[in-house]
Amino acid sequence: MRKSHHLFQLIQAMTPSEKAYFKRHAGLHVIGEQNNYVRLFDVISKQKEYNEEKIKNKFKGEAFVKQLSVAKNYLYNLILKYLESYHHNTKLEIQSLINSARILLNKALFEQAQKVLDKAHKMAIKQNDYTYIYTINELSISIESRLMGSKQKYDKIYQLLAEQKESLKKLENENQYHRLVMEMLELNQKFGLARSEGAIKQLDNVLNKTALQDETLPQTLPALRFFYQTHLLYYNTRANIKVYDYSKKVVELAEKHPKIFKENTATYIKTIYNHLFMCLNLGKLEEFNSFLKKLKNIKSKEFRHKVDIFFYYNNISLFKCLTETNIDKILQLVKQIEKDFPKYEAKMLEEHRMMLFFQISYVLILSELPEKAQYWVDKILALPNLENRNDLNCIARIMDIVTHFERNETNLLASKIRNTHRFLVKKERFFKIEEAFIRFFRKMERLHHPTQKNMKQSFEELQKDIRQIIAHHPNERKFLQYFDVLFWLKSKISGKSMRVLLQE
Repeated sequence: MRKSHHLFQLIQAMTPSEKAYFKRHAGLHVIGEQNNYVRLFDVISKQKEYNEEKIKNKFKGEAFVKQLSVAKNYLYNLILKYLESYHHNTKLEIQSLINSARILLNKALFEQAQKVLDKAHKMAIKQNDYTYIYTINELSISIESRLMGSKQKYDKIYQLLAEQKESLKKLENENQYHRLVMEMLELNQKFGLARSEGAIKQLDNVLNKTALQDETLPQTLPALRFFYQTHLLYYNTRANIKVYDYSKKVVELAEKHPKIFKENTATYIKTIYNHLFMCLNLGKLEEFNSFLKKLKNIKSKEFRHKVDIFFYYNNISLFKCLTETNIDKILQLVKQIEKDFPKYEAKMLEEHRMMLFFQISYVLILSELPEKAQYWVDKILALPNLENRNDLNCIARIMDIVTHFERNETNLLASKIRNTHRFLVKKERFFKIEEAFIRFFRKMERLHHPTQKNMKQSFEELQKDIRQIIAHHPNERKFLQYFDVLFWLKSKISGKSMRVLLQE
């Protein structure tokens, strides 16, 4: 989108309450012709797509429209100013105090400046925000250096410098753990589940670093959270039960320091979501229901947080419905997601869209609605960054073959099988379950007029192959989290619908 559309994007991203706040306060603080900015805001707010010609026609003959680009730039900055006020929090208050102290310092009002900095320093200490502590001390040193020389003055400067040095050490420590969790996250997203020796070796190389051997080594709360999250990602990628232990540690850390974590709502939301998965996987349903309620009740003024809550709540709810085997409840939830999805889609992370598409595709296959499932599988395959997730790319292609098979589209099926085989070979991603699937469908393709008997026999052979694969290669079980092929095969072999099997 062009730069001239940035104002439109910003206004469209605002919530109704943010718009009301802006209009109420901007209306109070502008006079005379400056009210044109509020009028311009209203016109752009009502547009579905940005149309500058319609704006010019609306204000035709008015002086400010001759410099519309200037008016838009002013309005853009005015909106950001009021949004900052609307979303006021401790970090913004500290920054505001620092800005005030700079102004007082520049006016040589040193005593007043230091009084403001002392207040900011107390708040930063309480927040464990070492970046702000460093900045505040830098300004305090600047004030002290302008005062008359005395031993007391230099003692104070040395004390401030020592605290800055300690702040830098803590920030460096925090940065170290931030990098480690990013390295593990990159591997987690690359492999999904580590199934090859090479993947496991890369994961071990990160976890075996000295900094990750002792949880007393992190020196800040964020560093400790990164420490726990690095272990959590490792054990999740290895499908190890220890993942719950580290998820619990992250949650306990958040609940022990609620003010600090809830200042970062996005982190708090993700923390709750991750733990919900652990509870569900281990059958801790009472704990699951408690945290699901917490997730739903998180309050935030920011739309991005509402987007996150929409994804996390619905994604984990779909998983929960699958464990309850209630198809009607699942379809009701899918219907509600389809209704609400357009409101959030544009602002949803691609990874989240991908995960939600997988969930919906799978439950629609289970519900024996392959036409609807195909729509969502196509959405997965159309995602631009799917290539970065080899594991999900493979599973999506297998699901694509299954939906075409269920729809009896034999002409397209043959090309789908060939393309998927070429993709797997090219990506060197030919693991056991994918190999068994391709072998099965190629065999089915050769059966020009298959009977019910030889089809059943082929399904039984595939079922046997996959069970043996999982028995000898437990890491392959990750595939079943996205598409439970054994359940699908059970339906084919028994001749019973998946709906009936779920109810049984």
